[in-house]
Amino acid sequence: ETRDIYVATDGPKIVGTASLEQDTIYTVFVHPDWHGRGIGKALMAHIEGAARQQGHATVKLFGSMTARAFYAKLKYTEVRTIHNKATGTCIEMLKNVMEITPFE
Repeated sequence: ETRDIYVATDGPKIVGTASLEQDTIYTVFVHPDWHGRGIGKALMAHIEGAARQQGHATVKLFGSMTARAFYAKLKYTEVRTIHNKATGTCIEMLKNVMEITPFE
């Protein structure tokens, strides 16, 4: 009820997901068989547009260490690293979505 969930599909198959709750992006996943096809970039562009339409100037996310480079390419900046025994290490990242910049 509190998150907008977006999915990328190939026919009946769900190949990626992302969700937005207020100014925070959650659950960005692309099936490993579909990596490198632009699905993650497309989901992020869509979700950033949704956040902008909702009136958010910035969005944040908590990415895994392995996703750090992906988000950096999309112009997210690191705010802090969080270490948690239950969830592991993640990186809080932030992006101004009012400044629309093309993805590399």
